[in-house]
Amino acid sequence: TKNIHQRFIGSLLILVLGNVAHLSAQNSQKKINQLKKELLTTTDSKKKATLYSDLTWYYGNVSVDSALSYGKKALLESNQLKDSVLIAQVNSDIASAYFNKSDFKNSETHYLKALQIRAKKNDVLGINKIKVNLGNVYRKTFRHELSMKNYIEALQYFEDKNAPVFINIIKANMGLLFTDTKNYDKAQKYLKEAVL
Repeated sequence: TKNIHQRFIGSLLILVLGNVAHLSAQNSQKKINQLKKELLTTTDSKKKATLYSDLTWYYGNVSVDSALSYGKKALLESNQLKDSVLIAQVNSDIASAYFNKSDFKNSETHYLKALQIRAKKNDVLGINKIKVNLGNVYRKTFRHELSMKNYIEALQYFEDKNAPVFINIIKANMGLLFTDTKNYDKAQKYLKEAVL
């Protein structure tokens, strides 16, 4: 039975993740080119900081080093503007780049900085998006209970908001976590729900 579950999970993951990385990199490169053009023409500080932040995010799928380079610029600009909402976003974007680099310590640090700002602003949506990302960091660093806690809290929020895209992402992540902990029945349940 375990082998059947493992095969089922493997084929689901191929189905879910199949060409995502390739398409994501292609789409990111197009967006990067567009953002760089905009960067050449803007003189507005806030717009520049936002473009740097966007470049940090989109470079995350193409070149992590470039993402982190733009992240530093975005952080510098947003700190000068004293724009806490933008600072939170930049920290999230930098955290994502570090996650892609498998630097989970720095990823966690930046997600927690973003979380702190979003909590002060009572940005409940932003808080729960970060919980999903922190759940991923904790899963990768084998802090399974903490990972599940973040996933469950975020799942409850997005189910209350009837947000199927987020619900499916979280359920897929929970499926991966159950796979990691060799609970194949629950892994199959959550991955199946995420795909359907």
